[in-house]
Amino acid sequence: GSIAIVELDGRIGLVQNFRMTGPRILPEAGSDYVSRLNDEKRWDELLSSLGEWKWEAPRGLIPGPQGKDLEAFIIKTAKLEALQEAGFVIDEARIAGTLNANSTFFAHAQYVVHGKIKSVEKSSPEETEMIGTTKLFTRQELRELQEKGEFDDGLTLAALALCGISI
Repeated sequence: GSIAIVELDGRIGLVQNFRMTGPRILPEAGSDYVSRLNDEKRWDELLSSLGEWKWEAPRGLIPGPQGKDLEAFIIKTAKLEALQEAGFVIDEARIAGTLNANSTFFAHAQYVVHGKIKSVEKSSPEETEMIGTTKLFTRQELRELQEKGEFDDGLTLAALALCGISI
């Protein structure tokens, strides 16, 4: 997989995705959170409370790689995801490194690709994706969103850091 960190004139391009996340319904619960949800029969309440729009870097997977040039395939994947999800046409792309969202659950890391936005076109997300709007953010705007709890995507935050972008 590839995560695309893309910039235009010092601003970072992100896309909104609808994710099944939400606030804890038992904020005072600690390590007993799951057992309390079960004991108090609150699973339906939890599930009905999930769902919110999240700002993220474009990312995804495509079948492959075709051929033996893994680096070219990774960059191709990032370019395709940026275009499909956000309409960002990128160039000057390079692999910045890898990161693993959670090595407890995921066997493989994803590649982070850092590139420049050459132009912005119409996005064309896959049918199964719930994609919202796209936006170019200043570092200050991202910092403010993060401080308010509105920008908390761990993959995007880690990928920004890997690209040397501090918010």
